[in-house]
Amino acid sequence: MQQAESAHFDLLIHFTGRPAGTSLTPFVDDAVAAMSPEQRLDSILWGQMLHGFAPFGAAEDQRMICLSESPPDHLHWLIKTRAWPPWGLIFPRQTVYNLGGGPVWHARQEQYGMLRPDQIRWATRFDTTPGNRSDWLHEREWRIPLPQGAPGLLLPVGSITTIVVGTPGWAPSQRLTQRETGYYIDQSDGQYCDPSDVFARPEIREVMSLPPLWESAHKLYWDPTAQAFLPTETGQAG
Repeated sequence: MQQAESAHFDLLIHFTGRPAGTSLTPFVDDAVAAMSPEQRLDSILWGQMLHGFAPFGAAEDQRMICLSESPPDHLHWLIKTRAWPPWGLIFPRQTVYNLGGGPVWHARQEQYGMLRPDQIRWATRFDTTPGNRSDWLHEREWRIPLPQGAPGLLLPVGSITTIVVGTPGWAPSQRLTQRETGYYIDQSDGQYCDPSDVFARPEIREVMSLPPLWESAHKLYWDPTAQAFLPTETGQAG
């Protein structure tokens, strides 16, 4: 894609929550709807999957993943002025495009009514009529369509550019996982051995660890007191 200019951005954010008082699509699972933004982020990082749901007006099987193309100043504005929870995942715009994603269509009522059923999931109704207002231009939304029957988008390690965190010092939960220790075991007698031995296998033990997606991504921490992002990746003031 052409490099983004000042009004656009080469990165897109998937927020893991919405501003208080705004509605979730009715197709969002009850368990997901009950989670806080940070709980959803934790679940995504451990599950290595970004679940999609049909947007308003679309059929239940027309699942989409929603993101926002927000340059830094606009991202600050969304969080400070529109009260978007500062929790989410940032992806390269080119990656989203390669996955079939694109900008949402903001269609006036008459054009929206002319869309085919398979096109509805790409559109949001644009109407400034008092009492029937539907204006979401500020979200600068992109969507990724999911294949039929797919619950979400798999997130291999390294696929996330940056993780946005709304509480300084926050980290996801730790869980018991199987990790290689760096040593090798002789499978014939269970003793430590040289990696070159014919029966050598990596030693694997259960250890408490953080999600691999967390460990492979940059972090961007929001300081709710200063109403600004911290200049360090540690979650502490520089």
